[in-house]
Amino acid sequence: KVRDPGNKFKEVLFIYKEAYAFNPNNAELNMNMGNCLLYTNEKYDAKKHLDKALELNKGISPMLYFYLGQAEQLAYNWDQAIKYYRTFEETAKNRLAAEYKKISGQYKINLIKE
Repeated sequence: KVRDPGNKFKEVLFIYKEAYAFNPNNAELNMNMGNCLLYTNEKYDAKKHLDKALELNKGISPMLYFYLGQAEQLAYNWDQAIKYYRTFEETAKNRLAAEYKKISGQYKINLIKE
C-alpha cells in the first residue's frame, strides 16, 4: 500500500549514499536515492540518479516514471514531466496508479486530455 513517506527519506538517504559509494551502477539504488532526494533539500540532485536508473534498467518499476515526472516538474520541464507521468499511468497497475493519485496531488500537475 502506498503511504506518505513522512521524514523517513532523510534517514534512509544517508544509508543509500554509503551504498552508492560502493555500487553506483545499481538501478534500484539510483531509483531509491532519486526518490529520497525528491523529499529533501537536495531535491535537484534527484534527476541524475533517476536518469541513471532509467539508463541501467527501464523496466525496474513503473514508479521510476512517476519520480522522473516529479524531477522534471521541479525543473519546470512541463512537457517532459507530462510524458513521464503518462508513462507511469500506462505502465503502473491500475490499483497502484489510483492509490498514488490520492497522495500525488501536491506534486503532480493536471494533465490536459487532448
